[in-house]
Amino acid sequence: MSQPPDPNPQPSPSPDRPIGANATPPVLAAGWRVAPLPIERRPEAVARLLGVRAGDRAIGHFLRGSADDGTDLSLIWIAQGPIPPRGRLPEIGEAVMVVPTPGRTAMVFVSGQQGEASPGERPADIALEQRAVLLDHACEILAGTRRDAPAELRQAGRRDGPLPEVDLAQSLLDPEQTLLMGAFARAGFIHLANLSYQRRDIPRVGAGSAPQWPAGVRVVRLLEIEPSRRRGAIIEALTASYIDTRDCPALCSMRRVEDVLESHEAVGQLDPALWFLVLNNGRPEGCMLLTPVSSQETVELVYLGLGPGLRGRGLGSSMLRLANVVLCGRRERTLACAVDDANEPALRLYRNAGFRAFSTRVAFVRPVRRAATMRQ
Repeated sequence: MSQPPDPNPQPSPSPDRPIGANATPPVLAAGWRVAPLPIERRPEAVARLLGVRAGDRAIGHFLRGSADDGTDLSLIWIAQGPIPPRGRLPEIGEAVMVVPTPGRTAMVFVSGQQGEASPGERPADIALEQRAVLLDHACEILAGTRRDAPAELRQAGRRDGPLPEVDLAQSLLDPEQTLLMGAFARAGFIHLANLSYQRRDIPRVGAGSAPQWPAGVRVVRLLEIEPSRRRGAIIEALTASYIDTRDCPALCSMRRVEDVLESHEAVGQLDPALWFLVLNNGRPEGCMLLTPVSSQETVELVYLGLGPGLRGRGLGSSMLRLANVVLCGRRERTLACAVDDANEPALRLYRNAGFRAFSTRVAFVRPVRRAATMRQ
């Protein structure tokens, strides 16, 4: 997704007709229906998703890139118009695309996301209804609650077996896209947070020495932990850091820690030498996960979190000083992170460490499986 040049977070809308598990979705206009996308009509739907006109070069670039990186284009649904006379193809209205991602999650993209008024845009109320219905339909497919799903997916060209398990659908919207927010809300998505994307320069020289740690506290690289214990140690550290967290707290009840870790591991080029555990009297109670993203000339601070017993002791600042030391002189130019805009202590920490906001996204999520109860 493109980054907004001057983001200005907007409050989440309060829809008057939310849909989801215990509500009735809006009905499409007469003759319109939700349909899987036929292979031969992919360029038309991609044009809708990208917000460009038919024939635009961006469409071919998207299709070639999807083939190269293995993106599953069978997971696109459209609002399809009435069958026209004389054998012409029915009109394609709005479109939605699902991209499964590691950690039992999926990113959801909907037409209008690249620009609220894309070419050929229909009236706002009709576009809203179509987007909401499509979003709800896609989530039902992911949840495995529709018997017609296999037939739909075959129509869309899927031949490689069942869908991956997805517990959480999510989307990141430009803060000015209030109409799209309304569609997500009406489809049962929850406004999770406004995310502030922040970055600072990585020092080329003169990063100083590693910080000193308080009594009882040790910070070690994950590589220093015995291989058989590494995964358990990082899960223990993540679990401790989620206690009374202010960083997207609602998310803690929606995902298993193991799935969160899988998502973290999938970012950029994983380098265990840049993953650190914070030990409190020998127990993992915090961590700092740094991952290079070479294509963007940045290192992502994937996660920084401390358990209750480590908070209020200046350790957050010390961890960011440690990041300066270990990253000093690398080829990447910036260190970047995302933080919940409602997490004032974290915002203050990053501000004092020289980070500056460069973008904002509004995060919407919808649980599509009852993961917490299904797997316990």
